[in-house]
Amino acid sequence: MIMMSGFEKRGATIAVAGSGLLFALCTVCGPAAAASDPPSTLTFAGYQWTIKSSTTPIGPGPNLFDAAGPFVDSSGNLHLQIVQTTAGWESSEVILDPILGYGTYRWTVNGPLSTLDPNVVLALFTYDQSDTPPWDGELDFEASRFADAEDPTNAQYVVQPYGTPGNLQRITLSNSNVTTVTMTWLPGGVTFSADSLPPWTNTSPHVPTNSTEQIHMSLWLFEGNAPMNGQPVSVEVTGFQFASSTPTASISSPADNGTYVVGQTVPTSFACNDSANGAAIASCVDSNGQTSPGLLATSTPGTYTYAVTATSADGQTATSFASYTVVNPPPSPPPHGYWLVGSDGGIFSFGSAAFHGSTGALRLTRPVVGITPTADEGGYWLVGSDGGVFAFGDAGFYGSIPGLGIAPTGATRGQHLDAPVVGVVPSVDDKGYFMVGSDGGVFAFGDSHFEGSCPGIGGCSGPAVAVAPDASGRGYWLVTSTGHIYTFGDARYLGAPGPQSSPITSMVRTPDGGGYWVLDGDGQVFGYGDAAQSGAPATTEVDPATAIFATADGNGYWVALASGAVFAFGDAPYAGGMAGRPLNGTIIAGTGF
Repeated sequence: MIMMSGFEKRGATIAVAGSGLLFALCTVCGPAAAASDPPSTLTFAGYQWTIKSSTTPIGPGPNLFDAAGPFVDSSGNLHLQIVQTTAGWESSEVILDPILGYGTYRWTVNGPLSTLDPNVVLALFTYDQSDTPPWDGELDFEASRFADAEDPTNAQYVVQPYGTPGNLQRITLSNSNVTTVTMTWLPGGVTFSADSLPPWTNTSPHVPTNSTEQIHMSLWLFEGNAPMNGQPVSVEVTGFQFASSTPTASISSPADNGTYVVGQTVPTSFACNDSANGAAIASCVDSNGQTSPGLLATSTPGTYTYAVTATSADGQTATSFASYTVVNPPPSPPPHGYWLVGSDGGIFSFGSAAFHGSTGALRLTRPVVGITPTADEGGYWLVGSDGGVFAFGDAGFYGSIPGLGIAPTGATRGQHLDAPVVGVVPSVDDKGYFMVGSDGGVFAFGDSHFEGSCPGIGGCSGPAVAVAPDASGRGYWLVTSTGHIYTFGDARYLGAPGPQSSPITSMVRTPDGGGYWVLDGDGQVFGYGDAAQSGAPATTEVDPATAIFATADGNGYWVALASGAVFAFGDAPYAGGMAGRPLNGTIIAGTGF
């Protein structure tokens, strides 16, 4: 007899072909009345089960269902009971909470089911509350004579709808004290077996597909009628086991919630395995259509789900997932490098600084005293103490003091410099440059703007040693060996070290023009404005600090000594130096980025 659990029966009987017997069967079913009390739960065989409860008759039967009826004893065995209470005869049912799906289900029941009262039904079945009658995703084993005490058979297997020929098989259980019932449910078919009876297989289209079917165990009274012997009933279920037939897929790589950069090579590794009761694995592929090992798709930024699907030979599938994010690569760190220049015009390149040429092989009439790079670091200018200019790489030549017919300092005839040139810096757009003499005289070439000089203000305190342009292109700072800073044009005064125990030797501004560093021969570094002091080198009297030059981001600087030793501070990376190597002239200047 198939009574759809949770549905009320409104009576009928049919004849089983060839048996000469009549069995009461559910022909018109409807939704059961809602349980008046919330269900409780119990744990049996390692699973949680919901206990069916009602205070009014509901299907199957209809019956009253007692929440206190089912219980698990101290040995872990489940007891289903039919008992008489003041409300009437009450039945028992439990419903497995997890949905297990395809696989083999095995129940072990103590006591001979062949001796159950004719009005009693023990039902072990699948049921899908969301499915559509008359089959409701239902596969049943039921032990009962369905009120016919003379029926030689005492149990049945059913695939709903039961009225379809071939969907119901009556069987006769033995008087064994232990009954084992097995149901193997696979795509397109189900096989039942009980005791040592031959298995029964049904492959009709009514065998449900793996969806939301749940396992029910129910002990109930046919048509709600009391047991014929008037005695309570108890059935002890000692075992429930499930072995899945569904394959599994597992992902070893990538890890879940990983983050990768665009274009990164990320190997994938995964596996698919069949269950003990399943068919062989037919395919094991990822969401890129690859077999293991493969490569993760990382061509475009975004958040993605990587999937691996196992498909068995019988069409069952299982999918495993891993989420991952692809991001744009972080910006490359800015290149850093620097040049050192000797008094002979020899150029020494370090880091990303490219060598564009030098005057080391030329016969110079005056020593080189300064170097300054173009904005793109694609070239540089060298200047001699006579104001001679040497342009290399993409540095343009915009004139020189000798080119104006002005002779070096010390010349006895004609127009000549009053003091030697000590440094050079570019204009804001690299289309010109300034030179400064030790007397503070400033010489502008190209599009650089002359904004004043020490002679023009009556002189400065101490010899000038360096000039630095501000960011506007219409101003500059001039520093003297005595530690005084003089501003011209738009340049703002930000501070000065004043006289020190060692003369000031170099100056460099921050890249944004908001500050400057000043260096003395002892290696002391003085920072003003947004120029942060990040450290200073140790020097000796015979190896003074001669040059300071900043990184492109202004967060660090290098200090060079006369020997060619280089010290890096802040984020300035050390890329090498000339200390301990033979030089044709001492290192008198440097510049970097």
